[in-house]
Amino acid sequence: MSNSEPRASRSIKTDQMSSGHQGLHLVQLPAAWWESLRQILEFETGMDLSDSRGGRLRDAVAKVFRKSSHFTAESLENTETHARFVEHLAAELTVGESFFLRNENQMQLLRQKILPSILQDNQQRQEIRIWSAGCAGGEEPYSMAILLQELLGADGSWNVSILGTDLNPVFLERARAARYRPWSFRQTKIYEDSRFFTPVSGGYQVCEPLRRQVRFGYLNLMKDVYPSGLNGTLGQDLILFRNVAIYLKPEVTRQILKRLYQALRPGGWLLLGEIEVALVPDLGFEVHRFPQATFHRKPWETNSVSASSGEIPVNPAADVDLRNPRTSPMKEPSNWKLPVVPPLPEWVPLPAVQRGGRAEPRVPELQAQKPTFVAPASWQTQIRQATDPVQRAAFRLRLAQSFLELARTQEAREELEQSLRENPLSIEAHLLLAGLFEDLGQLSQAERSYRHALYLNRDCALTHFHLGLVLQQQDDPLASWKCMQTALQLIDNHDSQALVEHGDGVCYGRLREMIMMVTGDIRE
Repeated sequence: MSNSEPRASRSIKTDQMSSGHQGLHLVQLPAAWWESLRQILEFETGMDLSDSRGGRLRDAVAKVFRKSSHFTAESLENTETHARFVEHLAAELTVGESFFLRNENQMQLLRQKILPSILQDNQQRQEIRIWSAGCAGGEEPYSMAILLQELLGADGSWNVSILGTDLNPVFLERARAARYRPWSFRQTKIYEDSRFFTPVSGGYQVCEPLRRQVRFGYLNLMKDVYPSGLNGTLGQDLILFRNVAIYLKPEVTRQILKRLYQALRPGGWLLLGEIEVALVPDLGFEVHRFPQATFHRKPWETNSVSASSGEIPVNPAADVDLRNPRTSPMKEPSNWKLPVVPPLPEWVPLPAVQRGGRAEPRVPELQAQKPTFVAPASWQTQIRQATDPVQRAAFRLRLAQSFLELARTQEAREELEQSLRENPLSIEAHLLLAGLFEDLGQLSQAERSYRHALYLNRDCALTHFHLGLVLQQQDDPLASWKCMQTALQLIDNHDSQALVEHGDGVCYGRLREMIMMVTGDIRE
């Protein structure tokens, strides 16, 4: 799917609509307006709003108009309000509810088998990277932090990086606040453990040590670029993408799963819901079926199983050795009884796009295919042979990217820092290093690297955007807003379909949309 589809093909004339205000009667809106809205929402968020789901759409529009006077029927055509109008509708249409330690069987298997095997694989570099794709209010990524804390105990030598992404900024703000009502613990008493939670008025607050391990970011799985070192989605040890496909067309789910395959490091694990499990037999994963649940794994030798291959090894639990054979055994952790949790649907994006006059589902062209992975040894050879410092720095940058794909972040950082010593004028290296610092939760270092990049080029809209995100995380909304406004002014100088320099494939039109959504709550 192209992010630059002309809006004219999706628009209706404003004289067909009523003027619109907070007390607008929905019956005044013509059928053409509703059809245009449905197509736009399906195109931009992937939600399936066909057939009987039209009533939900009407309810959502009524709620948005009632809650905010900023939005009217004309908001659909206004470039200043379009993205936020769609965002608010998505918030009303989706169920951003989950709960802690959801699905006992999967949690037990994670605790007893999968996470220990990852820790064993990574024992030498002592880091672990987990991505919760479609994290809703944050219960899932915080649950992963709890499981890891149980396994690692007081060992503070490990670098734990857990990413939660969602396309709904309202859910993300709730996740960052990390304050939960009793309903989020409806079949567990983990809130009684003072290592993880502190009682507060009306609920429980996630303790600061856990919060430091988890970060949240906006990501639309339908429209945005991933995996990428710029948003921390590259080189994951474990990705959770559960109970999503009940909302998706099968072909769309497969496209997203292909991206998740690329986001895993070799030997990385993917945890799906029951619906998704049936949709991945041809994507290159090894299938590991345990008595408790089914997991999928990216092969250690990624070139041995093609992403388009139709032959997938299926491993019964009794035959599976979870460890990387190159590492030594790890002591099996003791059992930890988790609550019995009934399966419930989670919120997640629902892609579909329009064709002709109606929105019909088809496979979206998510992004251009990622370049073929080049092993670190190849770049190391070219570094040794290079005589020009600038050329050598460029090879080190590519080497750092290879390390990121393998989840070897410390080595990636070392190569980036050496690359900048050899060529301090490389904006791309500054941006990648800043993104790595941000991914590790080292926000002051990330800010410094972004400012270095701005010193080299004040006209880079992408740098202003990412600096604004870091400042927002540092609780400086005014400075963040100023960065975003500068980015918007710079974007106005470019064609919306043009690719952003150093943007890993994002276009200026999409960057503008992301800024409008991120800054919406600040301005209101």
